[in-house]
Amino acid sequence: MVMRLEIDLTGLEDMTSTINALLAKLPEAKQNLLSRLANRLQSKILDTYISEDIRYTGTYGQSIKVVQLQSGNEPIMALSMIPSGSQASRLPIYWKTLEFGSSPNPMVPTAPLVEWASTKFFNPAVGLLVASKIRTRGVSPHPVLQSVLNMAPPAQILGFNSLGIQFADEAAIGLLNEMQVTFTTFVRRGVQVIQPRIPAGLPGGGRFRALPRI
Repeated sequence: MVMRLEIDLTGLEDMTSTINALLAKLPEAKQNLLSRLANRLQSKILDTYISEDIRYTGTYGQSIKVVQLQSGNEPIMALSMIPSGSQASRLPIYWKTLEFGSSPNPMVPTAPLVEWASTKFFNPAVGLLVASKIRTRGVSPHPVLQSVLNMAPPAQILGFNSLGIQFADEAAIGLLNEMQVTFTTFVRRGVQVIQPRIPAGLPGGGRFRALPRI
C-alpha cells in the first residue's frame, strides 16, 4: 500500500509577511544599534579620560565625540575629535602625546607646565618637576582611546579591542531582545491525512481514494 502524507502549508504567507516587516525595520534597527554602541563607547572613553587624571583645561575630553553619520543609505559610526576649549589649537599634538607617550624632549617649554601645575595643584614647583621628567624620560602613555580601540602611532585606528567588541555584541543582543522577534513555524501542524491507495486490479486501482470531507 502506498501512503500519502498531506501537510498544510498555508502558514507560508504569514512567514513572508513577517520577513517583509523585519526588512522594513532594518534601517531603523541599524540606527538604534549604532546609537546604543556610540553612547557606550563615548561613555567608556570619557570615564577613562577622567580616571587617568590627565584633565587640565578639559579640551581633550570636550573634543572627543562618537557620532553617527550617513554614507549613502547606510548609517555609519565615526570617532571625531573636534578641537574646542581654551587649548584647542594644541589638541592635534597634545592628544597623541597623551595617548602614546613620547620620548625625552630636551626642548620642552617650562612655562605651560608651571601654569598647569599652578592651576591643578596650586604648586608651580610640580610643573618644574614634570618638565624635568619630560626632558629626561619623556611622557608616559595614557591610553584613553585605546580603552576600546586597537591603535598604532601616530594616529591609526586598527579596530575594536576585546572590550569594544564586547560592547558591540551587547548592543546587538540588547536590540534583538527588545525587538522580541519570534518566528512561528510556517509549516502548520494541522490535520495530517493518510490516504490509502486502491490496489491495482480493482475498480479505480492505482488511484488514491477520495479524501473524506472534514
